[in-house]
Amino acid sequence: MKNIILMSGDIGSGKSSVATALKQTTGFVIIGKGTIQRTIAKRRGVTTLELNKISQTYRSIDDEIDSYVIELGKTQDHLLMDSRLAWHFIPESFKVFGG
Repeated sequence: MKNIILMSGDIGSGKSSVATALKQTTGFVIIGKGTIQRTIAKRRGVTTLELNKISQTYRSIDDEIDSYVIELGKTQDHLLMDSRLAWHFIPESFKVFGG
């Protein structure tokens, strides 16, 4: 198993807070959905707000986000991810759910 911890849970359940505390203990890098969206928006030459509007119409944005998460799972180690769905795309990770 890689050193990837996935934080999943409802909005406001404390994913980011727990990830921040774990970062201090482990030294792992935190990547959240916002980081992923900013990266994809930059690649496309749009703002994150524009990317959100595009994603309401085009499924390709969700597919691109999913592919990005899959690639992170294959290429990264020592990673904390704050994401509600990443557990599905990185099966060889340690999963934490807060409800």
